[in-house]
Amino acid sequence: MKFAVDGEEVLDLSPIKKKVICNDIHIDEIDKDFKRRVAYIITHKYEQCMERLKKEWIPKLKRKG
Repeated sequence: MKFAVDGEEVLDLSPIKKKVICNDIHIDEIDKDFKRRVAYIITHKYEQCMERLKKEWIPKLKRKG
């Protein structure tokens, strides 16, 4: 199982690693589960970055009027 971002492979999950993961996640659900996890990680990172930007820029913008 390979994972890519913009066409560039970032992870190649070996069959053994996939079997280990399938010990906790049923094989029929693994694709759906991985997609959900990737979406959560990226969305969570975006939310963290947005909060940091707000904390930095809202006070600056309020001071400038």
